[in-house]
Amino acid sequence: MYFADDDNLYTASLLEKLRRVERVGVFGIAFNPAVGQRGGRWIEHGHFAYPLCDSDKRVWGFHTRWVGDDRPQESDTARRFAVDISQFAVNSKYLFDRPHDVLFDTSWSSGRAEDNFLKAVLAHVTNPLAALEVLADDADAGKPPRRPLAVHQKIIVPHVTPN
Repeated sequence: MYFADDDNLYTASLLEKLRRVERVGVFGIAFNPAVGQRGGRWIEHGHFAYPLCDSDKRVWGFHTRWVGDDRPQESDTARRFAVDISQFAVNSKYLFDRPHDVLFDTSWSSGRAEDNFLKAVLAHVTNPLAALEVLADDADAGKPPRRPLAVHQKIIVPHVTPN
């Protein structure tokens, strides 16, 4: 199961990799540079978000950045799974074989839905981060992917107040 975002670009290799996910797969994505206004100030962003892993592709954290925050975060203590909605996939058989219901709750606050969903999917796993499958062929510990599997194309529309 993959949550494809309507404003993203995807590589053909991503679609092939999604077929092979056994439990939960994660990968790096690129955020296309966009300019806009958020909270009364102009922001510009173009960056990579990706899993941080060791040489055996065991995930230990995430490199991410919230829109409007100028600092990349090597880990986000508020979110165990600091990923974008289009940055992970769950094998549907694995999901439906879980002994409890896993729901995507629309009441979750912005930026927390992915984290809460993955926490529920992997609730029974002792080390959930290490259980993630890194789908990128070029995953290096602490480095952005050389070839992202998806590009997030979100355009931030500036709010213009007429004079």
